[in-house]
Amino acid sequence: MTAKLLDGRKISAEIREELKKETSILASRGIVPGLAGILVGEDPGSVTYVGLKSKACEEVGINEMMCRLPENVTEKDLLANIDRLNKDKTVHGIFIQLPMPGHLSEEKALAAIIPEKDVDGFQAINVGRAWLGQKAFVPAVAIAIQEMLIRSGYRLEGKEVVIVNVDNMVGKPLASILSQDNNKGRANVTLCYPTSPNLAEYTRRADILVVSVNNPNLSPVT
Repeated sequence: MTAKLLDGRKISAEIREELKKETSILASRGIVPGLAGILVGEDPGSVTYVGLKSKACEEVGINEMMCRLPENVTEKDLLANIDRLNKDKTVHGIFIQLPMPGHLSEEKALAAIIPEKDVDGFQAINVGRAWLGQKAFVPAVAIAIQEMLIRSGYRLEGKEVVIVNVDNMVGKPLASILSQDNNKGRANVTLCYPTSPNLAEYTRRADILVVSVNNPNLSPVT
């Protein structure tokens, strides 16, 4: 079988052009989408990632409102900032840049975001809605994988999809959207832990194999 390279940059550019048109229509109605992010501390990787998000917002016409907090911020102050953004009508979406310093509870912080503004899709209500096939925010990596497949001409219905990842950012949310009874789903999905001793028995039968593992030496098909 000949391998096909999916052009993520091209697909990303197409989606951004679509978003520009949508935000332009909203702007004509007096609505400017607002995205607020919370960054605690100055972790180099997080700072870089937030910078990319800010640039993307500017490109498509979204008002980016970054809330930068010191590394030693108390959990009380963090939750107060989340509450402030929840109540701000100019803020339509909120994300928390992870990881956060160890003295803070990521679980509490993510749960404090109201579901309607939880653009990362980590809040329990959004997770549940996604599995039920209801309208919900879903983690960006999962949606990106689905969009890359669909926009590259792959029909997922009836396909055997094996996902080597069982976390809350990739594996579980991707399974939740690919298995839905709609035109972007109806796939037969199997979730596998990368440590499974018989991993190759699952991956070899896959029509579509998704691997998201922090192990450069992993060989999922041998």
